[in-house]
Amino acid sequence: AEVVTLTRLRLSDEMPLAIETAHLPFRLFPNLLRHDFAATSLYSVLAAEYGATLIRAEQTIESSLAQPDELTLLHLTPPAAVLRL
Repeated sequence: AEVVTLTRLRLSDEMPLAIETAHLPFRLFPNLLRHDFAATSLYSVLAAEYGATLIRAEQTIESSLAQPDELTLLHLTPPAAVLRL
């Protein structure tokens, strides 16, 4: 099945704080990536465009060393520990 993957860099006071990735089934959310998620909430788009509201979510948490792309995006100096949710 096709999946839409949306990865966003989250900021706090203009500083990189987190890299957030959402995986959504394409068949339920076609054309999702046409939206500007730098200015629009994912959950607002899901509700307004697709009539979908979040009922439940699963998350896991683990610690690891940041990968090269994460070091760059989050302005970290290696080795840097990160939490993965």
